[in-house]
Amino acid sequence: MITKLLQEILDLLKGLLATIISLLTAIGEKLDEANDWLESIDGHVDHIETTVNNIDTTVTDIDTHTVSIDNKLDTTNATLNDIEDDTTNLNTKLAETNTKLDTANAELTNIKNNTGAVVTPIANIKTNTDVLVQKTGNIESDVDVLAQYIPTISTNCGKTAAFTEDAATNTLDIYNKVVTMASDTTQMRADNQTIIGILNLIYDHLVNNP
Repeated sequence: MITKLLQEILDLLKGLLATIISLLTAIGEKLDEANDWLESIDGHVDHIETTVNNIDTTVTDIDTHTVSIDNKLDTTNATLNDIEDDTTNLNTKLAETNTKLDTANAELTNIKNNTGAVVTPIANIKTNTDVLVQKTGNIESDVDVLAQYIPTISTNCGKTAAFTEDAATNTLDIYNKVVTMASDTTQMRADNQTIIGILNLIYDHLVNNP
């Protein structure tokens, strides 16, 4: 015959068992939610890794374009130096030509005093000299145009270098966040293993002590 005290103990155990079962059910639901959340995090981590790879590819492309621009700048500078050298040589030759022209004019003046037959050759020389002066002006104009483009090219190189640095900084920030998320995920998995171990102990206790 069940005594009143034994009945109360049984009722208490039944209530405790119902509470434990409810608690286990709630823990199971939380574990399911945690598992879904972990799967979602894994998906986001994969997306972030893809984004980081895309950024790395973009940075590599920028580096390639920067090298290409630097090479073109070197070629342009070399061309400008050649033009400058050619202009200097041309100016030297023009100076020499002017000296020779002065000498020729002096000689022609002497010749003119003696004869008027040299007037036509002098006119031809003057025409050729005018042509040379005009071509020299065109070369100087072309050099000025090239010099105007150099600051723009230099500015674009600076902007490209700044963009490359920003992209590298953003890549490092994303990498650090991925590492932090991976560390948090590892800790959550460890906590899940601890909870599962506790639940197994409770289950074994209930089975072995009905």
